[in-house]
Amino acid sequence: MTIRPDEESAVVDFTVALFRACGYTGVGRIARTRKKIPLLICGERRDTKTVVCIMDDNDEILLLVQEDKRHMEGSDPEPQLIAQAIAAFTANNQTRVRTLRLPPLQSKVIPGITL
Repeated sequence: MTIRPDEESAVVDFTVALFRACGYTGVGRIARTRKKIPLLICGERRDTKTVVCIMDDNDEILLLVQEDKRHMEGSDPEPQLIAQAIAAFTANNQTRVRTLRLPPLQSKVIPGITL
């Protein structure tokens, strides 16, 4: 598909519709688009932004999606997806400790998809 200069790609719309059709969203889960996740890098606070992510009722990020824009910008989506996964893991642990009063996890697999 050719993208007009004043439009975003249809990846977000397609992904949300796909998750809905496959039953990934519904009771207890929601597809969030363009969610900012804080990330601390070398003492500097930055934000990562997802294309789409699946979250549960406890605001835990369960799955991440990153758009592959190599055909437009030439950038590799994998480093962005990895940064998002690290940020999501940290944010999930902060939610566990502060809101849910649970101990932080030592590790967790957070699936990621590039489209």
